[in-house]
Amino acid sequence: KRRSVGQGSKQALGGRPQVDTDAQAPPILLNAAMLREHFNLPLNDAARRLGVCATAIKKVCRKIGIKQWPHRKLKAVEKRLAILRAETASGKGGG
Repeated sequence: KRRSVGQGSKQALGGRPQVDTDAQAPPILLNAAMLREHFNLPLNDAARRLGVCATAIKKVCRKIGIKQWPHRKLKAVEKRLAILRAETASGKGGG
């Protein structure tokens, strides 16, 4: 038997469950300094450590002018530096 619109709760009809608004956690304030400490981590790992979702971090980054989470770019630069240091240590001057 199908339910008519007037029977049951919203959740029973496939709507959103009722949320107790008093039980929400206080907002977490993120700033550039907090984010900078986690640039060495992938976005999802940084989000987990900060206790927020990745989308929240992305929104804050956009507001402060960071277009993309810098983890991959930093890893690429670190890799290039390691190669250059290894070349200079072995005496190969690259130029």
